[in-house]
Amino acid sequence: MINEKEMANREEFEEKIAQIIKTDEYIKWMGIFTKKYSSFFVHSEINEEDEFSKEDCEKISMLPIFFAEINKFAIANYIFGEPCYLGKCYYIKYNENIYKIAWFRGNIYYCELFKNCNVNKYILFEDILKPDERLLVRTATIENQLQRIDDLLDELYRKGIPNDAIKLRVNTYLSENNKYT
Repeated sequence: MINEKEMANREEFEEKIAQIIKTDEYIKWMGIFTKKYSSFFVHSEINEEDEFSKEDCEKISMLPIFFAEINKFAIANYIFGEPCYLGKCYYIKYNENIYKIAWFRGNIYYCELFKNCNVNKYILFEDILKPDERLLVRTATIENQLQRIDDLLDELYRKGIPNDAIKLRVNTYLSENNKYT
């Protein structure tokens, strides 16, 4: 049974999760922090209290939540992260800064400020705060095209085409045409 204090703590935590990408407070803190330290990471055994302020420790510990929310946004909008040390990473642009946000090896989260870099594939944080028409149209177009594939697959299944034959054809096509990825 959850007592009132635990419930209040849970509600406060859920509110932090909800706000982490609905405002620019966290990414602004990242900008200040990474200008001083250039990068930071979080893993299950980290204990940084002696080196950083209490507020910085709290913000550092929120990186996995930030990554998870970025990942949800990316998946919903068909934006795919890059492979990174048995995990994946995203590049996030906010104002003039580009951050590499990564998750790897199961429980390590990493953030780095890129200076003078030439990254062409990034997510605009402004699109997360308020998706613009361009992003909404792109996502809707992808959804419509994927629905066409779903409809075709339904038709093939109804006609009795074996699942393995469909997989073989799709995998062959994707491997021969990987120039589109």
